[in-house]
Amino acid sequence: MKRLLTLILLFNLFTASASATCTGEICIDVVADPSTHQIVITASKKGSTGNVISGTSVAPRPKRVIVKKTWVPWLPKPVVVPKSPSPKRTYVRKPKSKTVSSADLSDRITKLLPIGSIRRQPGNPVLVQVPVNFWTTAPTTFRTIVMVLDIPVTVELHPLFTWSYGDGDIFITPLTGEPYPLTLITHTYHRAGNYQAQLLITWSGTWTVGGVIAPISGGLIKQNISEGIEVIPAPTRFTD
Repeated sequence: MKRLLTLILLFNLFTASASATCTGEICIDVVADPSTHQIVITASKKGSTGNVISGTSVAPRPKRVIVKKTWVPWLPKPVVVPKSPSPKRTYVRKPKSKTVSSADLSDRITKLLPIGSIRRQPGNPVLVQVPVNFWTTAPTTFRTIVMVLDIPVTVELHPLFTWSYGDGDIFITPLTGEPYPLTLITHTYHRAGNYQAQLLITWSGTWTVGGVIAPISGGLIKQNISEGIEVIPAPTRFTD
């Protein structure tokens, strides 16, 4: 029994985290689109539209009224004269409003994440056995507030940087690096040649609406930057 209750609680927790957050009549969801490097904020609100249905009604025709007179034996029999029918009258009823099926109002906003570039010291060519200082111009955080159906939605993401220097070495850090003299990210090439340095930026984060914080679904947004590096042998001279 305890195991069953645990499974039910886990299922409810997973379902709640995967659904949109609703504030009153408005439901909001924030999804990452890795294919376009965008954050998609969607909102939907349910409202009702009233369609007016009008109608007319016709009054029934009045019946003929027959007036009878008393017959006296020494007088001729009375002639029955039908009363002329009243003119036809039409009654128009005022239209009444009738609520039909509700309509969905929605809004969709996309935000493109900024992408930086690779910077390094020194530039080409690079000498063997001389440390190279790397950094990127990508921001350390991305925070934006958008209005969706008059409701503020706060989106906040943080990057993770994966440096691949082209010679098999990989370095993962949340830091962007800094130019000299703050050498936070350095790499030394031990052989001459042409290398392709790559920087993978992986974005993840949360969004907030109405005091409720939820993770951004849809997967991680990844950005790739690359730059060619030429490494040449350093001139050496042996002395006694």
